[in-house]
Amino acid sequence: MARPKAPSGGADAGLWDHVTRDVAPLQGRRQSPPKPPPKPPPKQAVTPAARKPAAKPPPAAPPPKRAELPELASGAPAGLDKRTAQRLKRGQLAIDGRIDLHGMTQAEAHGALTAYLERAQGST
Repeated sequence: MARPKAPSGGADAGLWDHVTRDVAPLQGRRQSPPKPPPKPPPKQAVTPAARKPAAKPPPAAPPPKRAELPELASGAPAGLDKRTAQRLKRGQLAIDGRIDLHGMTQAEAHGALTAYLERAQGST
């Protein structure tokens, strides 16, 4: 198994140090010397135009209104008629659509899934 490498710097290096603070090297192996902290970037001169306060971001849009959901009961399909429920149980319904979330972060995947479900609900 490959040995994990320490991050090169920044917040990840601090996290790595926190995680490995109580880890001892295996017997017979030497410990690598700690790396010096990275140098902070040089400060740039501030021009009068740069001193203006940043503009306030626009207010966030209110969350969309949620549709009323049908009551759930044990053994009864929610919002389906009897024939559709039987076809669903038997595997006779075709797949209406697909969504691929591979390679997305959790936030990106959540947004993509929410948009997909909203489009799917709007087309019914």
